[in-house]
Amino acid sequence: MSLVIIALVVAVVYLVASIIWERMPPRMGIRRKMAVAAWEPSTNPNMLGMLSVNVEPALKFLEKVNKTASVKVTLTALGGKILGMAMAKHPRTNVKLLWGKIIQHKTVDIAFLVAIGHDAKDDGTSTKPDLAQVKISQINECSLEQVATKLGGGVKELRTGNSKDYNKTKETVQSIPFWLLGYVLSFGGWLASAVGLSLPQLGVKAYPFGSCIVTNVGTLGIEMAFIPPTPFCHVPMYVSFGAIKKVPAVDDDGKVVVQSQMKVTATIDHRIIDGAEAGVLVQAFRRMLEDPETYLADEIKE
Repeated sequence: MSLVIIALVVAVVYLVASIIWERMPPRMGIRRKMAVAAWEPSTNPNMLGMLSVNVEPALKFLEKVNKTASVKVTLTALGGKILGMAMAKHPRTNVKLLWGKIIQHKTVDIAFLVAIGHDAKDDGTSTKPDLAQVKISQINECSLEQVATKLGGGVKELRTGNSKDYNKTKETVQSIPFWLLGYVLSFGGWLASAVGLSLPQLGVKAYPFGSCIVTNVGTLGIEMAFIPPTPFCHVPMYVSFGAIKKVPAVDDDGKVVVQSQMKVTATIDHRIIDGAEAGVLVQAFRRMLEDPETYLADEIKE
């Protein structure tokens, strides 16, 4: 009987807390409230989009930057930096979902996925393939050299096995039975990525994936790929950069020219980010990536 009473008390407290929480600002519109209630996280609400970008101006810009840069700045670093700038200009895309409410992040943090292949063979395969991330906080406020340095340093740490957080996470995951792992990932991911708690015992810091995940599949020779959402990441947007290809294109004068293009794809949680909001972000991203010298003139040092 005592267990029944406890269960009823917990249920009532949860119900009251939910009602109070829902009535607190910020409140969401009817469409978004229905979407959050109707869809389970990372199952059906995904919106897919693809953009072909002329990267010739970006490649020429990187040539100028790398003449004086202390570390090589790659297109991945440039694309991530510009994406962060676009998100900062349109903060409605820099958000998370917590207890049915859409909450804006205080900083623009982007996580870059890193392929880790130990015991690599001559044919490029690996007996122990793995995937990890390097998060760059406040990426919109970092210089290109800072982004490249942090990204390169994080990748080196992971691939040489010197990342303490990753090693701790790996040890913990390996020690958990498979039948229990899903529950641990789900609850731990919610605590870290949605609530924002650090879990040092798991080697996980608060918001380990930021508010957006970026990967460059072009380094694998893949022209285009849509990244499947990972439920425990609690990230509303996944962006992928594809391989650069020479393609025929029509220039501003109506002439057919050969142009270097890169396909950029996005997987977006439509419960959290609307198509209109994504469209504004995409156009800002395109403008800056196709004309980086205008927006990042200070990065070029004579």
